[in-house]
Amino acid sequence: MPHLKIKSSTVFFIALIFTLVSCHSGYVSLDYKIYPDAYCNNDSSLVAFMITKKAFQKPKGIARFPDGGQSKTIYNKTDLYVFNFKNKTQLNVLHLNDLSLTKGHTLALPIIEISFTDSILFFHISPITGWNNNPKTDHSASDSANIKNIKNLYSKTFVWNFYNQKVWQIDTLEFDSYCSTCTRITLTEAYNFVKKVPLEDIGLNIMDIFPKSKKDYIDETIYLKNDSKISRRAVIEQIIAKLSKNEIRGILLQMDNHLNSLDGFERTSYEFYSKETYEQIQALL
Repeated sequence: MPHLKIKSSTVFFIALIFTLVSCHSGYVSLDYKIYPDAYCNNDSSLVAFMITKKAFQKPKGIARFPDGGQSKTIYNKTDLYVFNFKNKTQLNVLHLNDLSLTKGHTLALPIIEISFTDSILFFHISPITGWNNNPKTDHSASDSANIKNIKNLYSKTFVWNFYNQKVWQIDTLEFDSYCSTCTRITLTEAYNFVKKVPLEDIGLNIMDIFPKSKKDYIDETIYLKNDSKISRRAVIEQIIAKLSKNEIRGILLQMDNHLNSLDGFERTSYEFYSKETYEQIQALL
């Protein structure tokens, strides 16, 4: 059988490609963004807001150069939620999948106007820069076509019955007559509200998004291998919280032992950055 000669340049090229495609972190970072504004109904018993959820892997190694690199997005969804404002329970969610398919500043900076009664929610969505300010150079042909479709779809106001999930449209002029039936709340209030809501209730289930063993998730959380605070919070809420009290105490003991094994700056750093995670786990007891 003849021997195949492979040039060293070919070997280098193959190795380079392998390096580039594997230059993202093995840890998933979770994030979310609430778009202004959030709204309460008249008696402040309900709150509604639009939120984009994202999961990504950070670049590492050569992929971080020259400008820090680009993250690898593995999950990106925009949804509209209605929650009970007092007990923080989700009443319903409307998945805005069409918005999630659009790239560029249409998704980056949407604005939403909301008004609602006890069971009916009216909403109107548009980009903050307006539908006619989408530079052609910012989008591919498919993106441009998608933006046109979304522009047509959202030219009217939507009406959503969040109890039976029925959705229909009305003329936007009719929307104005309902604008007095709700109160805007600040973004700070909205974010403070969401901090008290389980991440799974806003569509961030870490095991569904990025499957991994529970042990791996616990280890990367308690040893701070994953620097995403929201990811660590998800692991605590969705994995550690389901363990027995003794198992939770065992995890805290692991963190104590790890701290005691460190010296100097490493000890100070771990003690500082693990404090919030430790307290969240401790609160489960």
